Amino acid sequence: NARARATAALRTLARAQKRLLPAMAAAPAATKPVVRYFAIRGKGEPIRVALTDLGVDFENHVVDFAAWPKIKAEGIADGSLPFTQLPAYADEDGKFGQMNAILRHIGRKHGACGATEAEMTQVDMFLEAVEDVRQAYLKLVYTEGCEEGKCAEFAATHTDASARNGGKIAHLNNAAARLGGKFIAGTTEATVADYSAFCLFDDLLRVCPAVLESQPWLAAWLETMRARPRIAAYVTAGHEYRTRVNGNGKG
Repeated sequence: NARARATAALRTLARAQKRLLPAMAAAPAATKPVVRYFAIRGKGEPIRVALTDLGVDFENHVVDFAAWPKIKAEGIADGSLPFTQLPAYADEDGKFGQMNAILRHIGRKHGACGATEAEMTQVDMFLEAVEDVRQAYLKLVYTEGCEEGKCAEFAATHTDASARNGGKIAHLNNAAARLGGKFIAGTTEATVADYSAFCLFDDLLRVCPAVLESQPWLAAWLETMRARPRIAAYVTAGHEYRTRVNGNGKG
């Protein structure tokens, strides 16, 4: 009868639950993402800032330069350093290298790559534009040693939209302003393009403090990013690795 069938069904459910509970108890807890980078800001900092602002709990493994040869050899052997470089990133999805690839991975997982197909493409576009400025900045740091005259030349070249082979900061400012969004890729929420750009300009202003005076959109946006509570707390937390910006001590 109906009562007997219901009783049998409940017993079957109870047996199934009894079998599942040990398996559920034995399931490993989700592991925190791990960021590995040297004791500097460099290319590890946009990843740290992205995770921090997105509220993702992560382990920050600071790699000592003296230990790097051994760590590098081990990473090549076990595949945790796919391109034998840092930053390196690991989570439940795998082990990854290359700063912008890591940022995109984080952005896709945590909703920081844009909400529409157009926004996603704009985020990619601005990530690449920011990288163009970063490469020019790294030349200033590692090739030209941040000499005062070179810093002034860098600022003049890259804030002039008409400069031949220059204007990179001006173009970034103008493109973001035309989109009319709160954040750098025309979005209403911060994306990985904002985290990358924030770290770049936070570093660049140390050696070229007037570089955004003629770039009003970027100057206002940078203050918006600095005021974000998690970023503000991170920047003022006194992390020792943040005291050194680049590997050669310049900047």
